[in-house]
Amino acid sequence: MMDFDDVNCKEVNIEPLRKSLLRDDWDGLSFNTSPYYYDIWGLSIHPYYFSYNHFNDSYNYSIKIKDYIMNILTSLKPGQLLPCTSSFNGFSIYRTNKFLNTYYDGRVRNDLFTKKQIETHA
Repeated sequence: MMDFDDVNCKEVNIEPLRKSLLRDDWDGLSFNTSPYYYDIWGLSIHPYYFSYNHFNDSYNYSIKIKDYIMNILTSLKPGQLLPCTSSFNGFSIYRTNKFLNTYYDGRVRNDLFTKKQIETHA
């Protein structure tokens, strides 16, 4: 899946994709754009499980999440994957056995998160 917009259709470094295809320790991969991770709307990662759009002061909340994810991404070792519940960020690949017949319907699905995840986000 690729989001063909002016944010993602830039120079593509194919080497991380090649290396990732040789691995079997992932169900889906989302590749970061440069210079920063822009698609926080589709990101669900501890402790931020819900979109920033679901909160008052969403602009400041979005900045907080961007800073959080960039701090994590810049501290990863080469080749290290970052586990998350959901991400897209413009270019992603998925193992079909995990994602076949899935869809997005726009609803907030609290039933997909544990009580602890919801409490942590709150």
